[in-house]
Amino acid sequence: MPDITSVLFVGSSGLSSTEETFRTFCTALPDSLRRLPDGETGHRYYFVTWQHELLQNCCPALLKSRLRPAELSSPSDEQIAAALSALGSFATEYDRFALESYEVFRDLKRQGIIPSNVRFQVCIPTPLSLLSTAIDDKYTAAAEPLYEAALLRAVRAIQAAVPASELAIQWDAPMEFAMLEGIDFGARSWVGSSLLDCIVERLVRIGDAVIADVELGYHLCYGDREHKHFLEPTDMGHMVDVAEGVLKKSGRHVDWIHMPVPKNRSDDQFFVPLEQLAKTLSKTETELVLGLIHNDDLAGTRKRIRAAGKYVPSFGVGTECGLGRTPAEHLKSILEVSAAVSKL
Repeated sequence: MPDITSVLFVGSSGLSSTEETFRTFCTALPDSLRRLPDGETGHRYYFVTWQHELLQNCCPALLKSRLRPAELSSPSDEQIAAALSALGSFATEYDRFALESYEVFRDLKRQGIIPSNVRFQVCIPTPLSLLSTAIDDKYTAAAEPLYEAALLRAVRAIQAAVPASELAIQWDAPMEFAMLEGIDFGARSWVGSSLLDCIVERLVRIGDAVIADVELGYHLCYGDREHKHFLEPTDMGHMVDVAEGVLKKSGRHVDWIHMPVPKNRSDDQFFVPLEQLAKTLSKTETELVLGLIHNDDLAGTRKRIRAAGKYVPSFGVGTECGLGRTPAEHLKSILEVSAAVSKL
């Protein structure tokens, strides 16, 4: 069996509060966590939909038709210009929620409930996650730098308030893989001769905005709508291509990369691309995290671990995606499986 280095929770928890998330994860896995997200509780539970609501108040003229009010069914040039101006000062509120959660994190760490070596993990969807789901395709080229700047303002605010030695930032990238798999979510106006190069360039740019002493990770995602991927990958090839590109071009150390593994894949065909990545990981000292834990499936999880271990000698484990819509009984099983395979 390969060496299991840690357990990573991608972001959302499906629990009722930040404090419940911290307490639940730490109780179940007191020795296997390196980082701890706040659970994205409340109205943040469904990825970027809460950002749609904020944008409806800020710049509705830029939104896809299903999100625009009726009176903006055909916005004028003046209305578009005003909306872009408003987007230039948009507040994503990722920093507000992160700083509120960090207060809880800090208090629980002082009480000894959160282990002293565990970092506070902030998970932020990439700009494309919002652009492709909310912004009308006609305006994505103009909106992209403005929304990216808004996200990076939030990152700077978080980094200014949370000690670097206690902070980890993860960029969540699902729509990038939809596009690589040939699914057109829109927002493609920036695509040049190579889609892969365009994606890597953008992931590196936002990753390099994370300062050196803060840990940096990427969640390479295939979605979790109704607990299903938007497409089941035939193998890990696209994920490995993106990871290789990011690791080779990043201006700073990348601490971890998370990749999902479907429940029904324990075959060599799925994992063999990792053989290429393993050589790069050994040079960069980046932790690979495989999202191969599934509820009520300890035997299958161990089988997937053994299959991946043919190609990488050590890695962290986690679920395929966040747990925001996960039933309580599934979460209990996921925690039990996580504890069992991380050798607690």
